[in-house]
Amino acid sequence: MSSHLALPTPITSARGASHGLVAARVAVYPGPGEPPQVEELSDTDPAALIEQLCDVVCERSRLPGPAVREVLENLVHAGFSDAVVSVLDGGHTVRVSDHGPGIGDPQRALTPGVTSAGPEARAVVRGVGGGLPLAQEMMAAHGGRLEIAENLGG
Repeated sequence: MSSHLALPTPITSARGASHGLVAARVAVYPGPGEPPQVEELSDTDPAALIEQLCDVVCERSRLPGPAVREVLENLVHAGFSDAVVSVLDGGHTVRVSDHGPGIGDPQRALTPGVTSAGPEARAVVRGVGGGLPLAQEMMAAHGGRLEIAENLGG
């Protein structure tokens, strides 16, 4: 009997929903002192943009793909406002930043079942309240960590 790692299924498009253009940049830093290689991604479908981001970041990162996906899906909460995903340290660090509403209590955000997702976000992501805790567990299992900055108003 063979075993395999089951990855989460990709999110599905919010069919029938009308979205404007959403965009995010991926900045890959090849080495210290070198300028980043920046790629701009955009789509009218937030779910499709998240898929694109996951593909690009996972190709350039050494982090567990499912953990990266869970973190990137949270960009939907920020409406992708000035979203930048940076890949640093030879792919060992992925930093996600945006100008969204922020997370006031990072520890609470890492509690299973806690979510601030409204109906619009729930139409795009496949589940809410479990992604960040799951990403944290996956990172720990690989000897890494997930850090969330307390960033309200910033």
